[in-house]
Amino acid sequence: LRADIAATWLLTGGLDDAQLRTLEERLTYLRELEERRVAILNSVREQGKLDWTQPHLDAVAGPIVAGVPTFFVGDLNTPSHLDWTQEAVDTLGWQPPTLDPPGERFVVQWPLTVAMQDAGFTDTYREANPDPIAEPGFTYCVRFFPACGRWDTWDRIDYVYSAGPIGVVRSQVVGEGGPYTDIRSRPWPTDHRAVVST
Repeated sequence: LRADIAATWLLTGGLDDAQLRTLEERLTYLRELEERRVAILNSVREQGKLDWTQPHLDAVAGPIVAGVPTFFVGDLNTPSHLDWTQEAVDTLGWQPPTLDPPGERFVVQWPLTVAMQDAGFTDTYREANPDPIAEPGFTYCVRFFPACGRWDTWDRIDYVYSAGPIGVVRSQVVGEGGPYTDIRSRPWPTDHRAVVST
């Protein structure tokens, strides 16, 4: 019996039952977090966003290689892998406050934005504002829009991409005003903010 107790003490480093339960709960949480990450990526793939975008990327591959200035803009309805970085997760550790209850953010290589980058496109907002913590650039959800409820999350899902010999001078978010808007326009007619890049 004494050998078993000593072995247990060595194995746990002297942790008591409460500490062991806390570690077990954290391990369970981390496993669930990984399951949620996988579920999110599977959901994105099932929605066919990449299937819809790929023919467009294929169509502009030649002009991009030839150095023709090329733009791809719009509401992609997907966050960016440039925003969901380890540094952002470590610093913020949470999904912005419209999610109720707040959910944790975790590193995700969002397939669509990765594909845009792999195709030679530059995310102009993140190029001009490289810090996703200081400049999140949230384009969704607009706080005054009636359809945006307390269950909506805030994220950057609207983009201006560029490829070719194009320099980005500035990129700003246009919307209803407030902390996540650089250029105010009222009344603001939609649940998404816009991005303008020069």
